[in-house]
Amino acid sequence: MYKGEYAGTFLRHHTETSVEGVEFWVALNEDGEDYYDIREQRKQKYVLLTIPESNIVSGIDEEGMFSFPYPYKVYFLDSLPEGLQVGAFIYDGNEFKPYIDVGAWKHNMNLKIKDEMIQSIIKGEARPDLQEKKSIVDAYEGDGYNPPLPF
Repeated sequence: MYKGEYAGTFLRHHTETSVEGVEFWVALNEDGEDYYDIREQRKQKYVLLTIPESNIVSGIDEEGMFSFPYPYKVYFLDSLPEGLQVGAFIYDGNEFKPYIDVGAWKHNMNLKIKDEMIQSIIKGEARPDLQEKKSIVDAYEGDGYNPPLPF
């Protein structure tokens, strides 16, 4: 279990100029809190970003040097699982799971079913189950976990 502290969903809001004359973006969350202020007050070692709609891990950094050109959920964590990679996992605030690209899964399953259909024709076998299997694959809607993949 990797319980993270949720800081909010942040997005660039406006620009400011530092005393040195450098212009920079200020990212605010839904409560109007400044990301950079919150980041400096954190006690955890890691900053983790996820895409709000899908929870796909989109950024991992110890210093939290992010600019927020798009909205991202921000979590602060003390530890991360070994082998964690951006784009390869989803995170819901409690646990990491491998990301399943459902579109790629559907494409690959349909190719496999097509190959099985061709093989059944070549061998002269009747395989009515394959059309049903294709219908199930095509009808599947979910993230690979909710509901689980049918095959």
